[in-house]
Amino acid sequence: MMKASELLELFSAHWSTAILAAGVESNVFALIEDGHSTAEDLARETGMEPRPVRALLDGLTGIGAIDTDDGVRYRNSEAVARFLIAGRPGYLGGFARIVAGDGDGGMRQWSRLSEAFRSGRPVGPQAITTPDNPFWPELAMALQPVTEEVAAAAWDLLPVKDARKVLDVGGGTGAFALVWLRKSAGMTFTQLDWAPMNALALAQLTKSGLSSRFAVVDGDMHETEWEKQNDVVVLSNVLHHEPPEVNAALLSRARAALAPGGILVVSEFALDDTRRAPAFALRFHAGMILQTARGACYQASEIRGWMERAGFDAVRTAPVPPLSTLVWGRAP
Repeated sequence: MMKASELLELFSAHWSTAILAAGVESNVFALIEDGHSTAEDLARETGMEPRPVRALLDGLTGIGAIDTDDGVRYRNSEAVARFLIAGRPGYLGGFARIVAGDGDGGMRQWSRLSEAFRSGRPVGPQAITTPDNPFWPELAMALQPVTEEVAAAAWDLLPVKDARKVLDVGGGTGAFALVWLRKSAGMTFTQLDWAPMNALALAQLTKSGLSSRFAVVDGDMHETEWEKQNDVVVLSNVLHHEPPEVNAALLSRARAALAPGGILVVSEFALDDTRRAPAFALRFHAGMILQTARGACYQASEIRGWMERAGFDAVRTAPVPPLSTLVWGRAP
């Protein structure tokens, strides 16, 4: 049975979010990594007064982001050193601006969750489904290290290594292309997404020296024609924005875009059949009420059923802990 103290920890969970975001925004982690390890050093380097610096260090210690042996000198945790130092591969610090802001995905929006549940409608200040919403590029860049982890898992698990032509629908920053093109010299990618997202992806692929095998089609996945005769179609974190009937139609479009024997790969924050896990997907589902008119996190079995009704066979699922689930099937 959950204790009262454990409930208090849940009620105060947003404190940890705010503290971690403040650590990123104040550049404390990078400064500690550079050897400015005392409160006095950090006050001087950040221009903050000693009292708030000491409070920030205590807060960051309390959530495990940094540590100290003597209360004088501080060091970053392994995860912070790896993922929250700007310029390093896998940087996740972009989430600081998202969660601390008052726009889509921010804590101020989440404070209106009860209102969204009562009304059944999004309460975001912006139209999240519009191509020019600045939320999307910021979110996609923040999520890229996570998406690359899923793409690497998909490469290891799925029968895609012999594929030559891949269509990535809603591919964002091109994370799947970045991972797979590095592993296969004979593979090409086409990404269908909104123009601002494709521009991000092109920049990423160009920087990595892979742009010669990467093409983009600017457009809306519901309206723009999909290229045909693909060996693989990827739908990564697309389905949770849409209602079931729209997702069924998208999967039928994917079936038509594949060559015989081609593979559809779906990556989602999917719920298991008990609706008790994964914990992230369960929490993420609450956010769908905040930010979309009809979106949801679906059970993996629901996605599998849509794929089978769209004509796919040998449909399988595999978790990619702790966040994602892969569902894939073959076009006859």
